[in-house]
Amino acid sequence: MKYMDEYVISQMYGTQSEKSSLSIDQQTGERLSAAEMEDFIQEQTIIVNEQPIHFTKVELLDQGIECFLPDHFVIMPPEEARLKYPSEQRPTVIYCNLDGTVDFTLDPSEMEAEDGELEQIAKQLSVMIRDVQPIRSWKGMETLVTEHMTMTIMRFVTSAIDGHIYNEMMLFNHKGKMHIGTFHCEAEKLEQWKPVTEIIIRSLRPLTEKEHIYESGLS
Repeated sequence: MKYMDEYVISQMYGTQSEKSSLSIDQQTGERLSAAEMEDFIQEQTIIVNEQPIHFTKVELLDQGIECFLPDHFVIMPPEEARLKYPSEQRPTVIYCNLDGTVDFTLDPSEMEAEDGELEQIAKQLSVMIRDVQPIRSWKGMETLVTEHMTMTIMRFVTSAIDGHIYNEMMLFNHKGKMHIGTFHCEAEKLEQWKPVTEIIIRSLRPLTEKEHIYESGLS
């Protein structure tokens, strides 16, 4: 678990399992296809800081993982990433809002993991998190089955120099390897950003080989 120790340290800000499902649309009671999910997301009205949030589809990794992110999110500049994540083990992918106070990261690992192992790995990781830094508020852990994948999610609040940070850490299997996504925002603004995390979670999906080639512009 050496990789996990390094990962936790790199992620932290100076960061009884329940099973539920996001795989069913509450309005129709049916599992949504990728196209239906896109329509569903675009129909949502989410307001943060008195501004409407619109979403755009983003391919996150060369391996072919896609999700919807707020369309004002940008790739965090390298110099800013080095300041916010000083460890050399910083996440591979970092998208953030314009002032860098909210971000979503994704990091592949070399750890082999199947869907059924994610919950146990998350429990071990939660112990490491507590060892790295006292948690101000532990909000729980759950295993979710979305339209596209199974993931285990941990939610907790940590202390930072200028306030408290909400962390939502998502563990999932992609091509037999564990991947870790994280969403961070100011804890006091969690209720505004919570619907955004829901969209990210529900839209995360592996691309098919054909989709990956097309969206990457490869021939």
